[in-house]
Amino acid sequence: EIECGVQQMQAPRVWNELGNTGNGAIVAVIDTGVCWTHTDIANQIWVNPGEDLNHNGVVMDPADVNGVDDDGNGFVDDLIGWDFDNGDREPNDDNSHGSHCAGTVAGDGTGGTQTGMAPDAKVMAVKVGVQFSDEVDVWNAMQYAAANGAHAISMSLGWPHGQNPDRVTWRTNCENTIDAGTAMVIAAGNEGSGAEPDNVRTPGDVPRVITVGAVDCNDSIASFSSRGPITWQGIAPYNDHPYPPGLIKPD
Repeated sequence: EIECGVQQMQAPRVWNELGNTGNGAIVAVIDTGVCWTHTDIANQIWVNPGEDLNHNGVVMDPADVNGVDDDGNGFVDDLIGWDFDNGDREPNDDNSHGSHCAGTVAGDGTGGTQTGMAPDAKVMAVKVGVQFSDEVDVWNAMQYAAANGAHAISMSLGWPHGQNPDRVTWRTNCENTIDAGTAMVIAAGNEGSGAEPDNVRTPGDVPRVITVGAVDCNDSIASFSSRGPITWQGIAPYNDHPYPPGLIKPD
């Protein structure tokens, strides 16, 4: 069985007609961590080549743990990613949300349902705190992903404008990440309709990121999905996309 969202995005056509299943791509999932032993994702976990001492590609191989920053990136024994919430090398999922998102990216259907858009991509597991006070966690995670070779970042998280996120720093960091060669795919948020142009969360409101909304299996927009548009008028030094009409988001 192929999950309905994967069908709606016509991913099977990309696999079958173009031969592109994500092979060779690295996607950093910045979220609550990843259950790297789950049958649907176990074969898609990225292994840091600079820490893979015996070059066997085994996920969380005990033989690779030596207490040394072998690749010189500032993180000791970061075999599959990093936990910025707890400051350690084990980005295990204690929430399930991150594993769900990793499955959406690259779940290969071993458990019976094909959930992944790119079932042969590799998932870099990057765990962050999910409190509104954890902005710096995510900024550090973005830098880690870009510096360690992620082709794209997937983030199903965001800060409502009512929480006063540092929008200038978010936009600066997102644009720096994109300029470094790492695409950013970010959720619009769960604010539904109303309160435009402030119902798309930050950083989903950054103009250059690929912002994702939600639909159901009938391709009808989900009632909870933020739907924009957005504006940066009055946010110096940008002061762009005045509302109305603002900038259309999600993308």
